[in-house]
Amino acid sequence: MNISPNCPRDDDAVLGGQNLPPVGSVVLGGLEGLRQRFAGDNCEQRIAALADALNYGEAGIALLIEAMDDGVLAVRATAYQYLQQIASAKSEQKCIQGTPKWWQQLEGNFIPDKVQGAIAKGIPLRKGDRLYCVYISAFDYDDNYFTLLDSIEAYKQHNFHYDEQLHLVSRYLFREQAERVAEDLHQIILADGSFADFNQRYQLNLDPCVYAFITDKAKDLTQFYRNEQQSIAHWCTEHEINIDLDEYLVNDGITDWWWDAQEAVLEKLQSQPNYQLLDKFRELIGIGKFAFVYEEMVSEKSYLKITGTL
Repeated sequence: MNISPNCPRDDDAVLGGQNLPPVGSVVLGGLEGLRQRFAGDNCEQRIAALADALNYGEAGIALLIEAMDDGVLAVRATAYQYLQQIASAKSEQKCIQGTPKWWQQLEGNFIPDKVQGAIAKGIPLRKGDRLYCVYISAFDYDDNYFTLLDSIEAYKQHNFHYDEQLHLVSRYLFREQAERVAEDLHQIILADGSFADFNQRYQLNLDPCVYAFITDKAKDLTQFYRNEQQSIAHWCTEHEINIDLDEYLVNDGITDWWWDAQEAVLEKLQSQPNYQLLDKFRELIGIGKFAFVYEEMVSEKSYLKITGTL
């Protein structure tokens, strides 16, 4: 996520999987050193400082809440994560063994509700922040075939023959995370898979009925516009697909029947079904994807509501 030159990249392990540090352990420089580290210009250093905040009880949690107003989204997101973990740990441990000791030390002089209040709306967003949005693709139709519109640019350039809209699935802090969700969703639609499993994996609530049109059309890719290719027969041989294309192709070239040749391969792969090869062939002949990622610039102050944990 290119928020600032000093901020973590998309594939940096900044969020997710961290354990709460042991409360009360000694940290070099003490609270004063912690605040000095957090006040620095280096984004990675400030994020690392937040990991030590819980060593300072009330003062450390106060720093995490303060960091929720930081100018850098990655810092806000990291602070949110630690505060979320605090609230979750208190709730989970209380169910198992009563209120944990580290929380008891704070109950008397630091109101735990401040933690819940700080994270209740989600991660604060500012104008200029960048988010990565997962969309289900839209269609255009010209009475002959469907064109899959798998980018915002393609969507804006088309005049629709019928009313079809892009569907926003969710927003994410990091491009890598969004691309993983979009790819998974594309495969679910391509393979007519389970939206229930997809929802559970990403803690979403997509209604399959809303996307019935796209899932229905995806069952027959021969309805989609395809680009002319020169290597269909060679590609089939290379991937050990047993299909006779002689009536369509001449010397591994393309004739006026190239559309029929592509249709024959699509039907073969969908009937098997071999969705891994089907997706490779879909890409080869230029059919778009059923879900894509769009980088969005935040235009005003708002919140990114988080479902579950980051």
